[in-house]
Amino acid sequence: MDVQADIKWIQNELKKVKDPDLIEIFKNLLRYRHKKDQVDRGDGISDAEKKGILQGIDEFERGEAIPYQKVKEEIAARLGK
Repeated sequence: MDVQADIKWIQNELKKVKDPDLIEIFKNLLRYRHKKDQVDRGDGISDAEKKGILQGIDEFERGEAIPYQKVKEEIAARLGK
């Protein structure tokens, strides 16, 4: 596997993305990774925050997460939009 080639391919593909929902998904994925790294290292995160993050990660990995689009639709429905 050529990691640099993969990174370049990903960067080129991301330049083509225009869908705001897909961009939000990528942002959340990277935030998830960053938060998980912080939890693993314990960087400036309280025990309560660690517990909440780890609980969220566990729920996500069990498939209990709600897709962004569904949350967006539910909020719009509740707001009557």
